[in-house]
Formats: sequence, C-alpha cells, structure tokens
Amino acid sequence: ATASVGSVACAFIAFAVLSGWRMGIIEAVCTMVLVGLSLDYVLHMAGAYVRAPAGPRRERVRGALRAVGPSVVSGAVTTVGAALFLLGCTVTFFTKFGLFISWTLSM
Repeated sequence: ATASVGSVACAFIAFAVLSGWRMGIIEAVCTMVLVGLSLDYVLHMAGAYVRAPAGPRRERVRGALRAVGPSVVSGAVTTVGAALFLLGCTVTFFTKFGLFISWTLSM
C-alpha cells in the first residue's frame, strides 16, 4: 500500500510540474484525494486476497481477481468516465479535478 501511494504521488507531482501547475488550493485538494484514490483499488484486491482460500499464492491471486476484479475495474472505468465530463467545464477547479482523476486512475 505504501508503494502504491508513493508511486502515484510521485507520478502526480511529475504530471503537475510538467503541466505547469503551481501549488494552490486546487492542487492541494487533488493531493489529498490522491491518497484515497491510490489506496482504494489496492485495498479491495488485498482484502480479497486475504479472504481467498488457503493455497498457493498464484491460486489466491486468481481467486482475488475473480472475486473483486470485475467490480474494481468497473469502478475505475465509471469514475474516469464521470471525470471526463468535468473536462468540459469552464470553472478551473472542475477542469483540473477532472483531469487529475482521469489521469490518476488511467495510470
């Protein structure tokens, strides 16, 4: 989980710098939301792995993917789909937030 948050945070900071964003309220909100987005799907998969029947690691991974994989992927796809609508907004906060969510979940 720590590696997930760290890698997504580093990637987001690189994205923000390359996009020319300066740290302000919008970017601070995105950074706070980043922790939840980077952990959400990882923790769902980890929980399913722990609940999988005892056995070889590969079988437990397959069981976890079968149990929550479709739901996790569907959740990510619908979240990105909803965020894409924010890209058409004229208010800067919504446009940046939509870009942030789309980019973070598409990584």
